[in-house]
Amino acid sequence: LEKLDDYVDDSGEGRWTIEEAITHAVPLPVISAALFARFSSRQESSPAMRAVAALRQQFGGHAVRAAGPAGAPGDHAGPSSGTGSTQ
Repeated sequence: LEKLDDYVDDSGEGRWTIEEAITHAVPLPVISAALFARFSSRQESSPAMRAVAALRQQFGGHAVRAAGPAGAPGDHAGPSSGTGSTQ
């Protein structure tokens, strides 16, 4: 895990799902929590989020980022508004 950055990327599908759920007044607490966990992975270094990134890569084929020097977090872009974009 030391070789992985803790940044967990998102495809935009979870964001879109939550936006639609809000539009239709449907609660989605688990999907919302998962999306916010991805956002928090972009703000602080965390061994737990490195494990999440590794699991997502192993089981879902999602991309991972290599850790910077001495395990330092990489350059993390903040979340976008997601308006009309699935990235």
